[in-house]
Amino acid sequence: MIVVERKGNWLIVEGHAGYAPKGFDIVCEAASALVQTLRESFIELTKDRPEQTAKSGQYKLNEEHLSDDSRLLVNAFLVGMSMLEDAYPEYITVHI
Repeated sequence: MIVVERKGNWLIVEGHAGYAPKGFDIVCEAASALVQTLRESFIELTKDRPEQTAKSGQYKLNEEHLSDDSRLLVNAFLVGMSMLEDAYPEYITVHI
């Protein structure tokens, strides 16, 4: 299961959906696409360069010093993740 939550100043996305085998897991791929879009959007659309890390099954974003523009990006990301949760509640949960 993919879990999206906040811990202190950190937004954390962890886990694998387990919807289908690797390479065929549309839930994991959708979540990954949203994370990658968020990461690139900071660079393309804002002057913020927040602390963030990404590796297989985990993304962490330090939200402590985000501009209003970056907060809007994060909120849009959370809308997308919530839509995934609505469609696939057994595979992703958003605790925000």
